[in-house]
Amino acid sequence: MTVLFVFDEGPGRGLGHRRRCAVIAGALRERGLECVELPLAGSVDAPIVVVDSYAVRAADRRRFRAGRVIALDDLARDLDVAVVGDPAPGASTAPHRRAGRVLAGAGYALVDPAVRALRDLHGDRPDREPKTVLVATGAADSTGVGVAMASALAGSDLDSMEVRGAAEKL
Repeated sequence: MTVLFVFDEGPGRGLGHRRRCAVIAGALRERGLECVELPLAGSVDAPIVVVDSYAVRAADRRRFRAGRVIALDDLARDLDVAVVGDPAPGASTAPHRRAGRVLAGAGYALVDPAVRALRDLHGDRPDREPKTVLVATGAADSTGVGVAMASALAGSDLDSMEVRGAAEKL
C-alpha cells in the first residue's frame, strides 16, 4: 500500500511542511510501507493521503479522494478526517471535534530520528554544555511560542549559552 504525502511548498510558505511529512514517511518506510512525497498541486486520488497545508483544508473531498485522509494541521481547524496530528505546543483535542482521532500537543512533535539519536548517543545531557541553541518553531509562530521558549532558555542557568531564533540572520 502506498501512502501519499502532499504539502505546501514555495516562496513564503511550507518551511516545515515538507520536513514534517518526511519524518513520518521515513518512519513508515522503515516499517515497509511505500511513501510518495509531493508538493501540493491539483486533486489527489490515493488509498491514504497525508495533507500538511495551510492553503487548503484536508477535509475537502473534491480535492482529496482517498480511503483515509490524515491531516497535519496546527491551525486548530475542525476537519472531518480520519486523523489530525496537531503537534503545536499547548494544542488540545478540543478544536478537532470531527476527526476520528486526534494526536495533539508537543508530545506529538515530529522530530527527525537523527536528533533523537543524539540523545541516545549522549544520554539526557551531552558531554559538554551547548554554546549555541537554535529555537525554530516554523514560520507561522503568531502566538510567540518560539520567543517564549528562547526567552526561557536565555534566562536559564546556562549563562555561557547563546540563544537564537530561527528568524534571526545567523
